[in-house]
Amino acid sequence: MPEKIIGYLLIVVGIFVICLSGFNGYQIITKKTTPIKILNLKGVTIDLGQTTGVKQPGVEIFSAKDLNSTLNFFAHLAVLGLFVNIGFKIASLGVSLVRPVVVKEKTG
Repeated sequence: MPEKIIGYLLIVVGIFVICLSGFNGYQIITKKTTPIKILNLKGVTIDLGQTTGVKQPGVEIFSAKDLNSTLNFFAHLAVLGLFVNIGFKIASLGVSLVRPVVVKEKTG
């Protein structure tokens, strides 16, 4: 009987982790909150003076702000995906504890 209590508790904890991750992902997508700042990269620039031979300033292809916000967004969603996977594993462990174990003996 205690394994069933632990199983139901694990199911509730797993579903809670999944729902919390989904809610945080929804808030990130709807821009109600900002993703965590994991990456801090410089912008991507190209020096056209090397290819043309004429002295020119570098041309910025991706600004640092746009690059960092995009990569931090996807990194945050990847981390949330890991938490969803962890919640699934916890809940499936709880399901295997709750499920009855049936042993059939072969007579023969």
